[in-house]
Amino acid sequence: SQYAERDRLNGLSILSECLGSPELCASKYNIDYADMKKRYVANLDLILKYLTIRFFDTNTSMLIKCLDITQNLVAVLDEEGVNLTEYEAVSFLPFLINKVGDPKEVMRARVRAILNSLCRIYPPSKMFNWLLESVASSKNAKARAECLEEVGSLIQQKGVEIMLPNKALPLIA
Repeated sequence: SQYAERDRLNGLSILSECLGSPELCASKYNIDYADMKKRYVANLDLILKYLTIRFFDTNTSMLIKCLDITQNLVAVLDEEGVNLTEYEAVSFLPFLINKVGDPKEVMRARVRAILNSLCRIYPPSKMFNWLLESVASSKNAKARAECLEEVGSLIQQKGVEIMLPNKALPLIA
């Protein structure tokens, strides 16, 4: 329909509101925030897949909303002590990492912040491997450069223990 994009944006706004505001969740939707967080965790794979699809939209508002949800989702998962599974990571991380090559600096900064926070719910060594894979395979020079920056940042924060030097160093060089 002609309003499909607007409807999708409204739906994402509702998801974002509930994730980011416990008060609004209770007052506007009459759902306890603790219960709402359980619902998000239970449907995490579906939410991540939907966000992945929306990453391909050219609408900046849509992308910003998706990044808002991702950021809030990571915070909720961290609060709840829930880690990203391999299944969830495989279907989401490559597409999020690809967004680090966005032409707009504000978008790249948001994605970098999310990638950094993801290490609280996903092993840094595995995040390192995803970033390295993107360095090797991305056709976007900006994405490759940003991923190398993130790789360097991860090594600084977590030490060389997060990588297999024989495999990683030649690729980094």
